[in-house]
Formats: sequence, C-alpha cells, structure tokens
Amino acid sequence: MCGPRDAVGLLGGDRPVRRDDHVSPDSQRFIAERIPDAQLHIFPTDVASSHFPFLENPAAFNAVVDKFLS
Repeated sequence: MCGPRDAVGLLGGDRPVRRDDHVSPDSQRFIAERIPDAQLHIFPTDVASSHFPFLENPAAFNAVVDKFLS
C-alpha cells in the first residue's frame, strides 16, 4: 500500500482503442484521478503508440521517467 510520501507515476499511450488492446489510455486517466498527487503522462501517438513505450521509444520513455524521479 502506498504511504503519504510515495510517488505514483502512470504512463500510457494515446491511441484509439482497438479490439486487441488490453489497456486503454482512459484506464490510466481513471486510475490517476483516484490516487492523490499521481503523475500521469500519456505519450502522443507520434512518440509512442503502443503499450510498450519503453521499447518503442526508449529515449522518450527515459526522459519522462527521469523527470518523474528527479
């Protein structure tokens, strides 16, 4: 369970939901709205359009993670 000082970061890709998708960008938004002070980053489709932004665009993913951790 998260304590009052634990940071929560959520990442997702902003692409239209297809039938074979198992994670919608709306699911990350839904979760972020329910966690106090959660930080949400949705990658635009031209940056990373899959459920695996760390594989699709490592530089963009690492930049977001570095900013979150700093």
